Amino acid sequence: MKSMLKGVSQSIGLGKLKEAHALAQKYLEKVNRYYDKRHPASISAVNNLALVSKMIGEYVPAKEMYLQVVQAYIEALGPSHKSTLIAMQNLANLHKNLQEYEIASRLFDELLSLRMQHFPEEKVEYAILLAQASGARREINDFAKAEEQLVKAHEILFNKYGDENVLVAMVFNQMGLLSKKQKAYSKAEDCYKRALRIQENLLAFEHPDIISTKHNLGELYYAMGEMEKSKELLEETMNSIKKSEYTQ
Repeated sequence: MKSMLKGVSQSIGLGKLKEAHALAQKYLEKVNRYYDKRHPASISAVNNLALVSKMIGEYVPAKEMYLQVVQAYIEALGPSHKSTLIAMQNLANLHKNLQEYEIASRLFDELLSLRMQHFPEEKVEYAILLAQASGARREINDFAKAEEQLVKAHEILFNKYGDENVLVAMVFNQMGLLSKKQKAYSKAEDCYKRALRIQENLLAFEHPDIISTKHNLGELYYAMGEMEKSKELLEETMNSIKKSEYTQ
């Protein structure tokens, strides 16, 4: 079974998500032959399948699995255990994928409070959570709160790593999304370009984070009426996505 689980991780690392999903499904079926569904091994297997399901866009089944995982961890470990909080964070992000932003915001608020109360020393994890929470706030037009969360996240990450870090780039990307929604297009462009500069210095050319930032920048140029720039970037990212799908 360990080799099967290793295969899931390797397939994800290679971008072969459909293969990873099939392996995660088989792994869960095998684990359930030996363990009760409340056993930690079974819960972990469900969590793995939920993760890969989300990655291939199967959000509804992933949501059901994450709900199952959260409930199991609460019953077995308590609401403030680290494993419980990670599962809740996965669920909150899935609510964002499903555009259930009010639910996501409430869950993120609960998570931020629990993390600050029980794990105040884990500042980087708190910063990542702030950045993720800001996305839900942005989508319910709570721009002031979203900006506050992103500024705090950037402060924590910059103090830890400086500017040359992929997490800092992630925050700049989120700042770009927020600025675009507020129609502050020049600020959004600056944020995306700062994110892209960091990512291109640290990541492979067609890394998903680079593709995502270029796509966001292309959509921004479209909103700004700069059609040639928009077309060039959107075509480039679409070709990268097609190439990635072909290799799966």
